[in-house]
Amino acid sequence: MYVGFDLDQLSGEQLATPEITFVPTSGEVTIAPVANATKVVYTTDGTSPTEESTEYTAPFTVDDGTVVKAMAIGDGDTYFNSTIAEVQVLLAGLTCEAPVINQFNGTFALTTTTVLATCEYTIDGTTWIEYTHPVTFFENTTVKARTVRANWTTSDVVEAEIVALPLPEGTKTVYLGGGAFELANEKKVLRGKDTDVAAGYSIEFCNADKTWTITKDKITISEGVDRTAYYGSNGAQNILHIPDGIKVYRVTFYSYMPSLGRVSGWDEVAGETFNQFNDIPLLSKDPANPDVRVFNLDGVTGSFTFKQTGERPNFVMVLEVAEVPTLSAPWQSGDKEAYEVGERVYLLHEDPEATIIYTLDGADPDENNIYTEAEPAAAPARIAAATDEDHAGKTYSLTERPIVFNGEPLNITYKAIKDGFKPSEVQTLAIDGGGQTTGIENVAVDSQNAPVEFFNLQGVRVENPSAGIFIRRQGNNVSKVIVK
Repeated sequence: MYVGFDLDQLSGEQLATPEITFVPTSGEVTIAPVANATKVVYTTDGTSPTEESTEYTAPFTVDDGTVVKAMAIGDGDTYFNSTIAEVQVLLAGLTCEAPVINQFNGTFALTTTTVLATCEYTIDGTTWIEYTHPVTFFENTTVKARTVRANWTTSDVVEAEIVALPLPEGTKTVYLGGGAFELANEKKVLRGKDTDVAAGYSIEFCNADKTWTITKDKITISEGVDRTAYYGSNGAQNILHIPDGIKVYRVTFYSYMPSLGRVSGWDEVAGETFNQFNDIPLLSKDPANPDVRVFNLDGVTGSFTFKQTGERPNFVMVLEVAEVPTLSAPWQSGDKEAYEVGERVYLLHEDPEATIIYTLDGADPDENNIYTEAEPAAAPARIAAATDEDHAGKTYSLTERPIVFNGEPLNITYKAIKDGFKPSEVQTLAIDGGGQTTGIENVAVDSQNAPVEFFNLQGVRVENPSAGIFIRRQGNNVSKVIVK
């Protein structure tokens, strides 16, 4: 609402504006009297004085950097209130407080309690650089810092080794800039373009009311490398979806702040809370000199969440990834060319933590059918029933059970699975109605140079075989041996 008035209609005369002075060596403040004023009032907390503010009666002392405001009060008839005088008290001849160095994953930030001072840092001991926002190193670096201010003595120099995160071994870098994405699902998802390295990646909002925007600004990542920035919404949690077969070992955020109205920082990454906005806030406003934050991940697959707090940044993500290793193939135990009715088929894998899944009808192996060598404790009836079951065109509906030949043809397909690994190649074993193995297909290996392994006749691995009959396996070469 606008309220106007005519100065000519005001009765009386406006009082003179108070004069505020201070002593630079002590911070003692004096406010000169104003003729015809009923009183002079002042504040020291940055607010504008009113007629109810503290009345000035004698000089007072304030800290360095305090803003003092004063106003002369009229009688409301002959004289009306003055305009407000304002002075910031800046002391001289003191010594700056040394800066505090905070660090996180190779990033350091400087703070000082000395107002209107500048922090500086050096990494070579001679060239001092003005600190404007947190700095990130990718190698351990010794940093020296100090605080300077005009007419003050420079602070003591403080020193710290900034500990960087080592680059994960065996990874490759994936740049997820805005140009690698297209907007999908009503702009709630950034989806990697099929023609880009971002294919299979996507970033979505957990908040259904928020949308993504791809900017025209490019963020500098390194010399000669830049990517288009994007942004979502301040405080919103996001999910990065990862393609199948990929593990993420590190995520690095490159960002700048269009506005510094509120302190901001990366608050949560992959379920871990950091509260960085307190000690190492996002302060850069320059896409050519962005803030950089590094977070190590423990080989994350599938997806992970991330969130910032405060003003929203424009950013890009850079990942260090590796392909998920593929499990070696399982194999049929023993050099068997024929099976008798009621005899078990033993399947083996070199990793005891791997799980073998299978079907009996030639279809893709089913995770509901988990192979086991041991009989379930309370399942003799289940196993007996299995020998009477017609296997043709069916799969077991029960989990964790052995495979038993019951006189009907079996077309076994099986593979190994394990968290954090790609499944092995599918293996096949065909047994006709007479018990003959009519088709065995395994992954080709270098049998001549493969390690030698021994198993007992039940298919259990034996580290140091003693006297008896054992199965000897080297690559795909399997034979029975007698150990005396």
